[in-house]
Order: sequence, then C-alpha cells, then structure tokens
Amino acid sequence: MAYVYIYPPHDTQNDFIIDQMAQWKQQGYDVTDSLRDFRKTEWFVLNWYENVYVGSRLTYLKKLMFLWCLVLFGKKIAVYVHNRRPHAKYGAVPDYALSERLLIHQIKRAEKVVVLTDTAVRYFDGVVRKALLAAQAKTICVPHPHFDDLYTVSSAPIQDGRIRLLVFGQIEQYKGVEVAIQAMNRLERQDVEMHIVGSCKKEQQTILRGMSINPNTHFRFEYVKNADLAALFSPFDYAVFPLDTNSCLNSSSVILAHSLHTPVVCPHIATLDDLPEHAYVSYCYTTKEDHIDVLVGVLESLNKR
Repeated sequence: MAYVYIYPPHDTQNDFIIDQMAQWKQQGYDVTDSLRDFRKTEWFVLNWYENVYVGSRLTYLKKLMFLWCLVLFGKKIAVYVHNRRPHAKYGAVPDYALSERLLIHQIKRAEKVVVLTDTAVRYFDGVVRKALLAAQAKTICVPHPHFDDLYTVSSAPIQDGRIRLLVFGQIEQYKGVEVAIQAMNRLERQDVEMHIVGSCKKEQQTILRGMSINPNTHFRFEYVKNADLAALFSPFDYAVFPLDTNSCLNSSSVILAHSLHTPVVCPHIATLDDLPEHAYVSYCYTTKEDHIDVLVGVLESLNKR
C-alpha cells in the first residue's frame, strides 16, 4: 500500500486538510502523519509550507533542507498554492523574502502544482508569477471544497428594514476586522448593523471593543460549531470579509457563506471568480486607509435582501 504524507501533519481540525485526506484515501492511498513511514511514502503534499515569519530563519533552513531531502530520495511533491503571501497575524510578522524563496523552490521541484481556482496565477506578480507560468504544464486546479452539507432550509433575513451584516471567523489581523469596525464608525446611515462573531484572544477582544464607537456594531467572541452555522448565517443580509489582499488569494469563509446562501461583501480575490456574480459585492483598494473608505462606500450602497 502506498503512503501519502500531508503537511501540516496532525491538523485534524482543519476542514481543508480533512477533505484532502479523504480525497487521497479515495485514490487508494494510506495517509500517514509520521516521518517514520518515509521510505514507504510516495507523495508529500505541502500546504502553507512556505509560511515563514520574522525571527524564524532556522525554520526556513529546516524546511529548505527537508525539501531537498524529498528531491534527493525521489519523492513526489504536490504543492498547494493557497495564498499570495503568508498572512500577517497578531504577534507574527511574515518574512516575505524567505517565504517567497521557499515557495519558488517548491514550485520548481514539485511533481504537481495545485491551485484552487483557474485564475489564481493572474493574482501573482514578479518572480512567483514567472515560476508559476513556467510550471503550467504540471499545474492542476482542484477547487476548494464547498460546505453545502451544512445548509439547512432556514429563515430568511429579518424583514424589519434594517440591513444586518455578519463578520465571521477566527479573528486574525489579515481578516480585516479593524477595517470593518472603522468603516462602521464612519458610516452615516443608521439602518445598518454589524455583528462580529468569532474566537479571539482576550487582549485583542479589549482592543477591538475599544475601537468601536458605533452602537450598531456588536461583538460575540466565541467559536461556533459547524452544526450551528446555518442558524448563525440565516438572519443576515450579507457576510462581510474585509480581507488583506496583500496575502489573501482564497477564502474558505467566503465559500462557507456562499454555501449557506448568504451574499458576500469582499475585496476581489480569486475565490470570487468561481462564484456567480449575484453571490457577491466586490471591490478593490490600495492602502488600509483606502480600504476603510472604499468599504464605507460599499456599505452605504447596500440594499436590503
């Protein structure tokens, strides 16, 4: 029996990894999370492998050495291109230069390069775009799994004339929650309310609450189980994801909202290219300040669903 090793190992809470494991098992592979099975492992599947943060040069060197070991021992490598760059996180600053080098090494050495949308390459520039174009013959598209099984027939948005917006997901810097809060602070119309729902570190909760001066901005800092997602989304007119397009290429949260029949407000990322136009309101921006201003304009123009 052939083995496949999926990086990161032991990540059994990630829906994408769970689906990936299931796909390989359907192809007749055993999934291992142990390098003790190195000799029996035919494929090494790398997700987010290029992510390196400031102060982690040793991590970069270890990853690079392991990549070369895979090449030396003739292992097949499949690299998934999830993001344009590593995400900025609270307390973790990406090392873009080292991450870019590592991504290019992966693309060049991989047996297969996997993108999640057919349009992914056009969102890159510079040397990464050049490497991806050179690898077109070995590039395949495997779309991000949807979450249609979570949808249940439920109530429509509340019909009281107010527009209800949901900002959902684990709260991290690249998700743009601060942008959403500041956009609500500047919003003139009074019939829009925003609910920010997701798990968040205690110290960050205090910071986010302190930023808000609009009484129509509400916070619910907690994890929501999959079984409760349909009920969570159903009262809302739109799901808002003010993502950082410096790093974001795909978004499982956008796909989740679409699967739960909730239109999305989001900067234009590759994920939107696979959705029907009626399913989203997209926009573009340059700087963070511009992002806030553009989002205010979008929110001012929204209609009740």
